[in-house]
Amino acid sequence: GKSSNFTQNFSRISFGNCIRNSYRDYFKNSLQQSVRNPTRSLTRISFSTLLKASPRSLQEFLPVFLGATSDSRIPSGIPTIISPGNFSGIFPGFFQKFHPGFLRELLLAARLSTVSRPLIMMSSTGETIACNHRDTVAVDWRHLDFYRDVVSQDLGLPEDEICLRNLSVTNATDGQSGFTSLLHRVLVDVQLKNGECVQRSYVVKENSNDAIGGNVEENLALFEKEIEVFQKLIPEFEKLFQHKVKFGPRFHKAVKSPSTVIVMEDLNASGYIMRSSSNRLNLSDSRAVLSRLAKFHAASAVYTKQNELYSKFFGSGMFDGDTASGAETYLTNLIKSYVTSLRERNCCNEFLDLISQWNKNLYVVGAELFRLNDKDFNVLNHGDLWMNNMMFSESDLLMIDFQIAFYGSFSFDLLQFILCTVEVDAIVNKFDELIEFYYQELQDAFRILDQTTLLPSLENLTADIDRHGFFAAILLVEAIPLMSYMTVGQLNMDLMSSSELEGAEFRRKLYHNDIFVDVVDRLLPFLFERGYLKYSVNV
Repeated sequence: GKSSNFTQNFSRISFGNCIRNSYRDYFKNSLQQSVRNPTRSLTRISFSTLLKASPRSLQEFLPVFLGATSDSRIPSGIPTIISPGNFSGIFPGFFQKFHPGFLRELLLAARLSTVSRPLIMMSSTGETIACNHRDTVAVDWRHLDFYRDVVSQDLGLPEDEICLRNLSVTNATDGQSGFTSLLHRVLVDVQLKNGECVQRSYVVKENSNDAIGGNVEENLALFEKEIEVFQKLIPEFEKLFQHKVKFGPRFHKAVKSPSTVIVMEDLNASGYIMRSSSNRLNLSDSRAVLSRLAKFHAASAVYTKQNELYSKFFGSGMFDGDTASGAETYLTNLIKSYVTSLRERNCCNEFLDLISQWNKNLYVVGAELFRLNDKDFNVLNHGDLWMNNMMFSESDLLMIDFQIAFYGSFSFDLLQFILCTVEVDAIVNKFDELIEFYYQELQDAFRILDQTTLLPSLENLTADIDRHGFFAAILLVEAIPLMSYMTVGQLNMDLMSSSELEGAEFRRKLYHNDIFVDVVDRLLPFLFERGYLKYSVNV
């Protein structure tokens, strides 16, 4: 029967009898009740007794003895059951009776023990076979326990007050994922201490060679760069604005083993959506993006003044002089197909004469254009700001995907956003107005940050853009046709760079895509008039 001094009685229980007879359910339920001090009693468990029991019985009772449940959570009433004393006599043969899945949960329970001393499992010869230091075992992101600290942080609750029940993984995008990444949506079912059940949703960004361009990550340190942006820089930028402005999703976690992943807030669950890249932004929405971009740039300039320079990862972005030579064949084939498509559509000879002079690797030109220069208004650039890297709610917008962010002239972000995302009519007719609007928002941002001395003049800002104007021509060769084609077909980077007949045919489709043709035919005259088609690096 139940006793007021349960602990003292409990130490006299014969575990062998409990396993063999019909008191199993009572024993299990009693143990899970609130026991004030079960540790002393449980240290007397004889593992030799347990070895006499059947594997089925052991699988039922051992998790209870050791403080593990079927979902790997240590019951709050039994916080310090696992200790070196309990496990010191375990030898490898002991574990051979159990199913591998059960052993995994058992070891996980041991690793999650709240005892301060490390749990050491020893073989009969004294060989260490496992320990419970948290850094010893790297849990894969597909495992439920990987999200224990994420959910704890997200809900603002201690880990021992949450119980993770279930995990499901789906694709986070309808079509292609990121250029070097696979995007997953992870749903975690959580039971709280009061019995309430909630579900939390996260986006996991995984480095993978299965993604388009996934094999370039190592050379460009894309994930290291993005982790630093999400984990360190964006929180600092938002802090400068007293958290009244938000720039990106909330960062939760990043690991590099057993695979490199970043866990972030699921913006869909927070009411944000990604708009279709088949439609460009109208003037009103474009101004909203420019306003947020101006604040981001201003915060980065203030951060630079108040702190050390950005890490080495941000020395280059889309154009990297050290790796540009590897794209020689790729770019030669692109320009050849680009010029051919313009000739087939009877493009103006004035434009063709200038384009025919582009006989240098465009990535090298890009690297030269955006080499850090004190003449420029230098900021942390997003580096890839177009429709698929922004998410909108009814009253807000955020930026995502900072893998090719870099420190340099602001003109990179401004030119890329406007030329790749804004409606073409607004570009042609309102380009200077958009620049002036950005400047006004930049001025307001520096005023809010009380750093107006960092504001360049509008004249200098405009001159900065003109010095980097040839970047617009580079965008017409690669970025804009790629973005246009993604709305109608599946990109194939192997065919993009192939010198074979199949490659030429794919590039023909790319440059004859109706969406791209409409854009390029209207932008070429505009860029020609502004002098942005001239092959030069005036920095």
